[in-house]
Amino acid sequence: MKNLFKKSAIVLLMLTANLASANVNFENIKIFSENTKSLNLELINNDGGLDVYIKDIYGVELYKQQFNGKQFSKKFDLTLLPDGNYFFEIEGQTKISLLPFKVSGLKVEVLEMKKELIHKPIVRIQNDLIFISKFSPGKELLKIAFYDADDNLLLEEKLSNNIMAGKVFNISKLTSGEYRLIAKDSDNRTYVHKIVK
Repeated sequence: MKNLFKKSAIVLLMLTANLASANVNFENIKIFSENTKSLNLELINNDGGLDVYIKDIYGVELYKQQFNGKQFSKKFDLTLLPDGNYFFEIEGQTKISLLPFKVSGLKVEVLEMKKELIHKPIVRIQNDLIFISKFSPGKELLKIAFYDADDNLLLEEKLSNNIMAGKVFNISKLTSGEYRLIAKDSDNRTYVHKIVK
C-alpha cells in the first residue's frame, strides 16, 4: 500500500511540473485585430483535439469549430456581432483558454488583461484505481461525484483548495458496468468522465 501511495505522489508531482510549465503567458496563442471588425486567431497546439468557440458574456455559443493538428490560423469576420463583450474559448484535453474581446462600432479590442487559463481535472484509470488531480493556481475547490448507470450517487467529496488537489478512488468492490465521475470547479464548470469497469 505504501508503494501505491509513493507512486501516486510521484505521478502527481510529475503532473504538477508539467502543468506548471504550461503556457500561462499565452505564448502559443496570438489574437489580434487589423483595425477592422475582425479578429485573427493563431495558435500552436500541444493539447490534443481542440474545440474553438466564440461565446457571449452569458456563455451562449455563437460559433464552434473542432480542430486536430499542430497549427491553427483563422480570420474571424465579426461584422454581424452587435456591440458588446465576447470571448474565444479554446478547449483542449488538459486546459481551457479564455480570450475576451470587445466589439464597439467598427472596431474589435482584445482585452489582454482579462485572458484566463483554466486547468481541467485529469482522470486516469489503472486497474481498479481511479486517479483524479487538478492544478489550481488560484486554489479553487473541486467537487467530485461518482454515479452508477442508474444515476445513484455512490460517492461525493470535495477536494481541498490546494494548488495541486488529488485523490485516488478504489473501485474494486463495485460490480462491472458503466459509471460516471463528475467534477465541478469553483466556476461551476462541469467535467464528465465515463468509467467502464
